[in-house]
Amino acid sequence: MPGLTLIKLGCGGETTGSMLSGHGNPDALLLGCNPAGGSQMRAAERFLRAHRRHREVALLTLDIGANDVVGCASGARFDISCVTRGVEHIDANLPRILRRLRRAAAPGTPLAAMTLYDPFLQLYLNPADRSEAITIDAYAHNLNDALARLYRRAGFRVARVDSAFRTYDLSDSVSLNGAPVPLAVAEVCRLTWMCAPAPVGPNIHANAAGYGVIAQAFAAALGPLR
Repeated sequence: MPGLTLIKLGCGGETTGSMLSGHGNPDALLLGCNPAGGSQMRAAERFLRAHRRHREVALLTLDIGANDVVGCASGARFDISCVTRGVEHIDANLPRILRRLRRAAAPGTPLAAMTLYDPFLQLYLNPADRSEAITIDAYAHNLNDALARLYRRAGFRVARVDSAFRTYDLSDSVSLNGAPVPLAVAEVCRLTWMCAPAPVGPNIHANAAGYGVIAQAFAAALGPLR
Protein backbone atom coordinates (compact mmCIF):
# COMPACT_ATOMS: atom_id res chain seq x y z
CA MET A 1 0.00 0.00 0.00
CA PRO A 2 2.13 2.94 -1.23
CA GLY A 3 2.23 5.87 1.17
CA LEU A 4 0.83 3.91 4.11
CA THR A 5 1.88 5.52 7.41
CA LEU A 6 1.84 3.86 10.83
CA ILE A 7 0.13 5.83 13.60
CA LYS A 8 1.09 4.07 16.84
CA LEU A 9 -1.09 5.06 19.78
CA GLY A 10 -0.49 2.08 22.06
CA CYS A 11 1.14 2.45 25.50
CA GLY A 12 3.18 -0.33 27.08
CA GLY A 13 1.70 -1.74 30.27
CA GLU A 14 -1.86 -0.71 29.42
CA THR A 15 -4.83 -2.59 30.82
CA THR A 16 -8.38 -2.30 29.52
CA GLY A 17 -9.10 0.02 32.45
CA SER A 18 -6.10 2.31 32.01
CA MET A 19 -6.73 2.48 28.26
CA LEU A 20 -10.14 3.95 28.99
CA SER A 21 -9.24 6.20 31.91
CA GLY A 22 -5.63 7.22 31.33
CA HIS A 23 -4.89 6.26 34.94
CA GLY A 24 -3.37 3.23 36.64
CA ASN A 25 -0.53 2.47 34.21
CA PRO A 26 2.82 3.28 35.89
CA ASP A 27 4.70 2.13 32.76
CA ALA A 28 3.20 4.98 30.70
CA LEU A 29 5.23 7.62 32.54
CA LEU A 30 8.42 5.55 32.42
CA LEU A 31 8.01 5.01 28.67
CA GLY A 32 7.14 8.65 27.99
CA CYS A 33 3.68 7.71 26.75
CA ASN A 34 1.46 10.78 27.03
CA PRO A 35 -1.54 10.26 24.75
CA ALA A 36 -3.51 13.22 23.45
CA GLY A 37 -6.64 13.84 25.48
CA GLY A 38 -5.26 12.08 28.56
CA SER A 39 -5.93 8.45 27.62
CA GLN A 40 -5.13 6.04 24.83
CA MET A 41 -8.86 5.71 24.18
CA ARG A 42 -9.39 9.44 23.72
CA ALA A 43 -6.25 9.73 21.57
CA ALA A 44 -7.54 7.00 19.26
CA GLU A 45 -10.99 8.59 19.04
CA ARG A 46 -9.50 11.99 18.26
CA PHE A 47 -7.37 10.61 15.47
CA LEU A 48 -10.11 8.49 13.93
CA ARG A 49 -12.62 11.34 13.97
CA ALA A 50 -10.10 13.67 12.36
CA HIS A 51 -9.51 11.15 9.54
CA ARG A 52 -12.97 9.95 8.61
CA ARG A 53 -12.70 10.31 4.85
CA HIS A 54 -13.40 7.03 3.06
CA ARG A 55 -10.34 4.74 3.29
CA GLU A 56 -8.21 7.48 4.83
CA VAL A 57 -7.55 5.01 7.66
CA ALA A 58 -6.57 1.83 5.83
CA LEU A 59 -6.97 -0.43 8.87
CA LEU A 60 -7.03 -0.43 12.66
CA THR A 61 -5.41 -3.08 14.83
CA LEU A 62 -5.88 -3.63 18.56
CA ASP A 63 -3.93 -5.54 21.21
CA ILE A 64 -5.36 -5.14 24.72
CA GLY A 65 -6.26 -7.35 27.67
CA ALA A 66 -3.05 -9.26 28.40
CA ASN A 67 -2.00 -6.88 31.15
CA ASP A 68 -5.29 -7.40 32.96
CA VAL A 69 -4.08 -10.91 33.86
CA VAL A 70 -0.28 -11.05 33.36
CA GLY A 71 0.30 -9.46 36.76
CA CYS A 72 -1.43 -12.45 38.36
CA ALA A 73 1.73 -14.53 37.87
CA SER A 74 4.28 -14.70 40.65
CA GLY A 75 7.16 -16.94 39.72
CA ALA A 76 5.66 -20.32 38.92
CA ARG A 77 2.36 -19.61 40.65
CA PHE A 78 -0.77 -18.04 39.19
CA ASP A 79 -3.27 -16.32 41.48
CA ILE A 80 -6.59 -17.67 40.19
CA SER A 81 -8.69 -15.11 42.10
CA CYS A 82 -6.58 -12.39 40.45
CA VAL A 83 -7.22 -13.97 37.03
CA THR A 84 -10.95 -13.99 37.75
CA ARG A 85 -10.89 -10.29 38.61
CA GLY A 86 -8.85 -9.55 35.49
CA VAL A 87 -11.32 -11.39 33.27
CA GLU A 88 -14.18 -9.48 34.91
CA HIS A 89 -12.40 -6.20 34.06
CA ILE A 90 -11.96 -7.35 30.45
CA ASP A 91 -15.63 -8.32 30.21
CA ALA A 92 -16.67 -4.90 31.51
CA ASN A 93 -14.17 -2.71 29.64
CA LEU A 94 -13.46 -4.37 26.31
CA PRO A 95 -16.97 -3.97 24.83
CA ARG A 96 -16.77 -0.24 25.63
CA ILE A 97 -13.37 0.04 23.93
CA LEU A 98 -14.53 -1.81 20.83
CA ARG A 99 -17.78 0.15 20.58
CA ARG A 100 -16.04 3.52 20.89
CA LEU A 101 -13.39 2.65 18.32
CA ARG A 102 -16.00 1.44 15.86
CA ARG A 103 -18.08 4.59 16.31
CA ALA A 104 -15.07 6.88 15.86
CA ALA A 105 -13.78 5.13 12.73
CA ALA A 106 -15.17 5.84 9.29
CA PRO A 107 -17.81 3.33 8.14
CA GLY A 108 -16.18 0.39 6.42
CA THR A 109 -12.78 0.77 8.11
CA PRO A 110 -11.26 -2.71 8.52
CA LEU A 111 -10.92 -3.42 12.26
CA ALA A 112 -9.01 -6.34 13.74
CA ALA A 113 -8.04 -7.36 17.28
CA MET A 114 -5.78 -10.15 18.47
CA THR A 115 -6.04 -13.07 20.83
CA LEU A 116 -3.12 -13.76 23.16
CA TYR A 117 -0.26 -16.24 23.25
CA ASP A 118 0.64 -17.86 26.58
CA PRO A 119 4.16 -16.87 27.67
CA PHE A 120 3.88 -18.97 30.82
CA LEU A 121 4.22 -22.18 28.82
CA GLN A 122 7.92 -21.64 29.58
CA LEU A 123 7.19 -23.02 33.07
CA TYR A 124 6.82 -26.45 31.47
CA LEU A 125 10.61 -26.64 31.16
CA ASN A 126 10.84 -27.11 34.93
CA PRO A 127 9.36 -30.55 35.76
CA ALA A 128 8.06 -29.23 39.10
CA ASP A 129 6.03 -26.54 37.31
CA ARG A 130 4.57 -28.57 34.44
CA SER A 131 1.13 -29.03 35.94
CA GLU A 132 0.97 -25.27 36.61
CA ALA A 133 1.93 -24.55 32.99
CA ILE A 134 -0.84 -26.84 31.72
CA THR A 135 -3.39 -25.26 34.09
CA ILE A 136 -2.47 -21.73 32.98
CA ASP A 137 -2.72 -22.79 29.34
CA ALA A 138 -6.28 -23.99 29.91
CA TYR A 139 -7.18 -20.58 31.37
CA ALA A 140 -5.56 -18.93 28.35
CA HIS A 141 -7.73 -21.04 26.05
CA ASN A 142 -10.91 -19.95 27.83
CA LEU A 143 -9.81 -16.29 27.86
CA ASN A 144 -9.01 -16.29 24.16
CA ASP A 145 -12.34 -17.85 23.25
CA ALA A 146 -14.04 -15.11 25.29
CA LEU A 147 -11.96 -12.40 23.59
CA ALA A 148 -12.82 -13.75 20.14
CA ARG A 149 -16.54 -13.70 20.96
CA LEU A 150 -16.36 -10.10 22.16
CA TYR A 151 -14.41 -9.03 19.07
CA ARG A 152 -16.83 -10.66 16.63
CA ARG A 153 -19.84 -9.27 18.46
CA ALA A 154 -18.41 -5.76 18.03
CA GLY A 155 -17.69 -6.24 14.32
CA PHE A 156 -13.94 -6.74 14.65
CA ARG A 157 -12.06 -9.41 12.76
CA VAL A 158 -10.07 -11.80 14.94
CA ALA A 159 -6.32 -12.26 14.54
CA ARG A 160 -5.84 -15.69 16.12
CA VAL A 161 -2.37 -15.16 17.56
CA ASP A 162 -2.98 -18.02 20.00
CA SER A 163 -3.38 -20.43 17.08
CA ALA A 164 -0.42 -18.92 15.20
CA PHE A 165 1.77 -19.56 18.27
CA ARG A 166 0.36 -23.14 18.52
CA THR A 167 -0.54 -22.23 22.09
CA TYR A 168 -2.61 -25.32 22.92
CA ASP A 169 -0.56 -27.96 21.09
CA LEU A 170 0.71 -29.96 24.04
CA SER A 171 0.46 -33.37 22.34
CA ASP A 172 2.98 -32.97 19.49
CA SER A 173 6.57 -33.15 20.68
CA VAL A 174 9.66 -31.53 19.19
CA SER A 175 13.27 -31.30 20.34
CA LEU A 176 14.39 -28.26 22.31
CA ASN A 177 18.04 -28.19 23.39
CA GLY A 178 18.16 -31.95 22.90
CA ALA A 179 15.10 -32.74 25.01
CA PRO A 180 11.53 -33.48 23.82
CA VAL A 181 8.97 -30.79 24.70
CA PRO A 182 5.44 -30.02 23.50
CA LEU A 183 5.32 -27.93 20.32
CA ALA A 184 3.52 -25.12 22.20
CA VAL A 185 6.44 -24.83 24.62
CA ALA A 186 9.04 -24.83 21.84
CA GLU A 187 7.11 -22.13 19.99
CA VAL A 188 6.89 -19.80 22.98
CA CYS A 189 10.66 -20.22 23.41
CA ARG A 190 11.24 -19.52 19.70
CA LEU A 191 8.90 -16.53 19.41
CA THR A 192 9.34 -14.71 22.75
CA TRP A 193 12.11 -13.88 25.23
CA MET A 194 10.72 -16.20 27.93
CA CYS A 195 13.45 -18.81 27.51
CA ALA A 196 16.31 -16.37 26.94
CA PRO A 197 18.99 -16.27 29.64
CA ALA A 198 19.21 -13.31 32.03
CA PRO A 199 19.38 -10.39 31.77
CA VAL A 200 17.35 -10.53 28.53
CA GLY A 201 14.87 -13.12 29.77
CA PRO A 202 12.58 -14.31 30.99
CA ASN A 203 10.50 -11.63 29.27
CA ILE A 204 6.89 -12.12 28.14
CA HIS A 205 7.22 -10.00 25.00
CA ALA A 206 7.59 -11.36 21.50
CA ASN A 207 10.94 -11.21 19.71
CA ALA A 208 11.33 -10.21 16.05
CA ALA A 209 10.19 -13.63 14.84
CA GLY A 210 7.21 -13.52 17.19
CA TYR A 211 6.11 -10.10 16.02
CA GLY A 212 6.35 -11.41 12.47
CA VAL A 213 3.97 -14.24 13.37
CA ILE A 214 1.61 -11.74 15.03
CA ALA A 215 1.67 -9.58 11.89
CA GLN A 216 0.87 -12.62 9.76
CA ALA A 217 -2.11 -13.41 12.01
CA PHE A 218 -3.45 -9.88 11.48
CA ALA A 219 -2.85 -10.18 7.73
CA ALA A 220 -4.83 -13.44 7.63
CA ALA A 221 -7.69 -11.85 9.60
CA LEU A 222 -7.85 -8.72 7.45
CA GLY A 223 -7.44 -10.39 4.08
CA PRO A 224 -6.64 -8.39 0.93
CA LEU A 225 -6.84 -4.61 1.45
CA ARG A 226 -7.40 -2.08 -1.31
